[in-house]
Amino acid sequence: MNTQAYLLMNESICFDILPPMETTGGRIRHLRARVLGLTQEEFAQQLQVTRGAVGNWERDQGIKNDNIVRIADRFGVSVDWLVNGRGTPPDGSAPPKPAAPSGMLTDAPPPNIDLSQAEDLPHFRGFGGPRNVPEYGAAIGGRRGDADFQFNGQTVDWAPRPPGIMHKKDVYSLRVTGISMIPKYEEGERIYVDPHRPPAIMDYVVIELKPSEEGEPGDGFIKRLVRRTPTKIVVSQFNPPMEIEFDRDEVKSLHRVIPVDELLGI
Repeated sequence: MNTQAYLLMNESICFDILPPMETTGGRIRHLRARVLGLTQEEFAQQLQVTRGAVGNWERDQGIKNDNIVRIADRFGVSVDWLVNGRGTPPDGSAPPKPAAPSGMLTDAPPPNIDLSQAEDLPHFRGFGGPRNVPEYGAAIGGRRGDADFQFNGQTVDWAPRPPGIMHKKDVYSLRVTGISMIPKYEEGERIYVDPHRPPAIMDYVVIELKPSEEGEPGDGFIKRLVRRTPTKIVVSQFNPPMEIEFDRDEVKSLHRVIPVDELLGI
């Protein structure tokens, strides 16, 4: 067995001898072991993945952009640092504050702040950009029984603004509710939504139906756009796999979910 292979098998020796932050995997290892003081098993539990997945990431195998964003969002580090090694690395003096669970207020602007100046809010470490994207609250379920959520009309948090949408207007964020889009989107995962760019076929979308009563929220869905006809909008989901049809007349809005590559500007 060569020295490199032996060191990769022995985590503590490997970390102390090999350069720890030359690759994305090395920076993930640095974050986990040196900054957070977590084992691979503990780190995996925080992200709801397997220990084997974390081990692969640290060897620069199989890590996707979605996972990088989840790590950055969960542990409050910069995506640019994880991917490119740019910016100030976490120094390990104190663990970063984890991302807040859905529905909790974190670093939201005080009531007396003029939201027209949202670009001046404190910067959030996750993307190195301002935390000024509104996260809209949503209640699980709806009147139809098969709805993913209902907008509650409130801004419950302020999400970090990724570099790829730094100048895009009116973007908002949501937390995924339900399990219909697993494995693409996990329950509780944050998504960013563009209300202005028309979605293309096979884009992931947020659909809001017109309310059945005036002044009440309409049912909402996170799905994948399959096709459009003059009278129908057809979407699909993964769990259980099926297609769902909506009459165009009942749809209030159809907004595109922004892909991770676009959020990162790559």
